[in-house]
Amino acid sequence: MGRQAARASGADQAPSAGTPADGMLGVRAVSSMEPALLQVEDIPVPSIDGPDQVLIEVRAAAVNRSDALACRGILPGPFPRVLGRAFAGVVVAGTRELLGRSVWGAGGEIGLSCDGAYAQYLASSSTAVTPMPAGLSFAEAAASALSYLTAAAALRLAGPVGRESTVIVTGAVGGVGAAAADVARWLGARRVIGVVKGADELSLAVAAGIDRVIDADLPPGDRLVDAAGPTGATSAVDVVGGPLTADITRAMGARGKICLLSSPPRDSVAAIDLLDFYRKELHLLGLNTGRLTPASAAARLRELAPGFGDGSLRPTPVYATYSLGEVAQAFAAAERGVRGRPVLLPHGPTGADTVGTGTK
Repeated sequence: MGRQAARASGADQAPSAGTPADGMLGVRAVSSMEPALLQVEDIPVPSIDGPDQVLIEVRAAAVNRSDALACRGILPGPFPRVLGRAFAGVVVAGTRELLGRSVWGAGGEIGLSCDGAYAQYLASSSTAVTPMPAGLSFAEAAASALSYLTAAAALRLAGPVGRESTVIVTGAVGGVGAAAADVARWLGARRVIGVVKGADELSLAVAAGIDRVIDADLPPGDRLVDAAGPTGATSAVDVVGGPLTADITRAMGARGKICLLSSPPRDSVAAIDLLDFYRKELHLLGLNTGRLTPASAAARLRELAPGFGDGSLRPTPVYATYSLGEVAQAFAAAERGVRGRPVLLPHGPTGADTVGTGTK
């Protein structure tokens, strides 16, 4: 069973296991397959080539829904490969500047076009990782990495966000939606409008301090327009898609920007009023974090460090922690839609909740 993760106090960084032997434990998808069939196995420790490479002792790796899509071959990538798109750990070999540092990373090619983080060690370009924010545990950093990377990249596309901004966020209590709401407020948005589904999510959004909350269980169109006010919203991060995207376009102001991150495969068509769209000179932009370069993904995470440091940005909750051998249970939890992220601990619980050292 999964174990609830807790933040540890005490030392700044757990001791590294040092340079690894030739073998390690990891979770590979040998072909497109169901996550329930994944198993831990003995695999070689990855080698690092060139002065810009680092070897990372993976302390924690999050299980995101996109990892399940990658496992099934819905997101492209070669097989066999180690899965896992988001991680936190300690650099044990490679670039001197990062040696011994607590780092985190997510998105881009990690776990898609190359081996990912569901293993005890991960080889990476040094440009794909960045020092962890001060105060986050390894488990919290892994849980937060992909959510906050996606949110920051989306708001960069839909921005700039500042004091005159009204930002709409759908799925506002999910991992990416909650992160987008937090980042928008941290960037100084005047108002954040959250779209949620059902009374339970509405209560969570209100408790999280979102300025105006719309329940999508009721027709949201007119209420979303009313919430955005006479000048309309300036930016939107849509993690839900489907027909809701058309409601968002109605609520946008002149030259507003909408960043679309997802949509239900069986309900991916939205009937947008094109007259309204062109008259307001709206922008609709798609974001696929798998297409981000390693350097740009790391840059987005690096920009967030001050927000975590001052408490403005709250880590994505850790639903539970699991050993690599419990990978199937972790995927099952992620696909149930639990609150927070399941997190794998490739080296076990020792050191996984230790608070990182922060940025230089």
